[in-house]
Amino acid sequence: MSLYKENNLIYTLKNIYNSKWIKSLIPFLKQDKKNNDEKINFLLLKKIGKTELPNKSKISTQQLEKYSKIISQD
Repeated sequence: MSLYKENNLIYTLKNIYNSKWIKSLIPFLKQDKKNNDEKINFLLLKKIGKTELPNKSKISTQQLEKYSKIISQD
């Protein structure tokens, strides 16, 4: 986080977050071809060009809403 602060970069969603915005994205996230159940599957980067294995980072819609609130705070 210090890298962001040192370079005056935004590192939170504080200015754009609201629950309606997140909830409006959920149907699109659930339709992603990587999903095979009710959870949302995120493919996270290990480094440029390398991702984690599919189905390693799955979260429920409730968890997504909870985490989005956390990262929206400074």
